[in-house]
Amino acid sequence: MKVWVWFAGVCWLFVVGVLASGKPGEDEKERSLSFDALFGPNTVYDYLEGVNEYPFDEDAEGESLRNAWWLARLSMLVYVEDETFVKERAGVPEDRVYVLKFEGRLRGVMVRLEESILVVFQGTKPKEIEDWMTDLSVVKKKWMSGGQAHSGFLKLAEALRPEVRKGLEELGGGNVGGDKEGDEGFQLWFGGHSLGGALAVLYGSMYEEKVAGVYTFGGPRVGNAKFAEGIAAMPLYRFVNDNDLIARLPTPPGYKHGGSLVVIRSDGALERDLKLGGQMKARWEGHLAHLREVFQKHWKEQDFSAIPSDYIVDHSPIRYVEFLKRYREGE
Repeated sequence: MKVWVWFAGVCWLFVVGVLASGKPGEDEKERSLSFDALFGPNTVYDYLEGVNEYPFDEDAEGESLRNAWWLARLSMLVYVEDETFVKERAGVPEDRVYVLKFEGRLRGVMVRLEESILVVFQGTKPKEIEDWMTDLSVVKKKWMSGGQAHSGFLKLAEALRPEVRKGLEELGGGNVGGDKEGDEGFQLWFGGHSLGGALAVLYGSMYEEKVAGVYTFGGPRVGNAKFAEGIAAMPLYRFVNDNDLIARLPTPPGYKHGGSLVVIRSDGALERDLKLGGQMKARWEGHLAHLREVFQKHWKEQDFSAIPSDYIVDHSPIRYVEFLKRYREGE
């Protein structure tokens, strides 16, 4: 039964997206609610705005909203299938950027800072059938830190390991583990949107001794309750934009989230570890706010490409980036 709920959810996301896939002009893309504008590779967004003024905080202890914005920005950037474009807009010199590729596709980006390496994975691309097959492989398998994890996510994580190792070797000079005398080595930060968030959690577990933070944006559940217990010590921060459907899948009791929850409400306010009653209130407010936006700003103006469901719209990576941009100076 739970498998079919997961299947129906992701299929609904795809079908509604195809039906609502308007093609906005370049100057309209950032304010459009069409599927293409929300989920297509965004080559008109200014990815470098603010990166020098608000640098990544490598010394952050605990949740950092500036670092969340940085990793959300990179999570959106890696949906663009252009290695040069990604390197030019990562926010550091190009020789400090390694683009993760697998089977001819861009799969993420790695960025070297002074004492850290950021590793950000690409999420599900709506037109890539292999991504949907990965998402739908919900049968669980044993995980190294305990419990069981989503077999589709596991398979992709394992397939990417040689490429990730290569990137760490090139950027970290083989010193990620601090194996050089007198040097602790680079610390690692993982991030990703959607499927990319699931991969970030798995890699945070693989490199648990070196991980400084794991940030996910609209990430699905990755494993069962024992898996969640096994990653309890991980500095994992789950950002969920209001009614984002994917963050609620796959469903309990077979799956359980780990980490600290940060809910982005429809008005942009942040709520942490909301109880069920507070979550339901926030969701209804989000539904109503989205419907008002659709009717008043889009359908009323004959823009019928706007997606009517905030379950889908709230999953858009640009929504995460724009909301978190407000907090890059701190709350």
